[in-house]
Amino acid sequence: MPLTIKSLYPGGGILISSEVSTSRTSVALEYATITNIEEWRAAIDHALADEGEVRIDIGELQTVDLSFLQLVEAARIDASGRGKPIHLSHPATGPLADLLQRSGRLTHADAEDHAFWFHGELSQ
Repeated sequence: MPLTIKSLYPGGGILISSEVSTSRTSVALEYATITNIEEWRAAIDHALADEGEVRIDIGELQTVDLSFLQLVEAARIDASGRGKPIHLSHPATGPLADLLQRSGRLTHADAEDHAFWFHGELSQ
């Protein structure tokens, strides 16, 4: 299923999700791997070029690989350079939190990284 971008937030913020629903609830993809990372990249690039904040919906994410971490880190750098806020819809848990730990990404994580990935909650 291709990703779509839908404006949900006041001020033109963007939520990246897998389909447009008729309500304000989004349905997110269950995986973010090398097999569909181009769809994620295109959606994030589009969101970064638009007005407002970017919020990446990871609520349904069950399978994730390093390509997603690399993409999100690159998007954070791009957003920072544009002075644009970028957030995850939920704190990283389960497979994403495990991957962050296994990849070594948390070894030298600062407060800003913790706030981004875990919304300030302590990672396990």
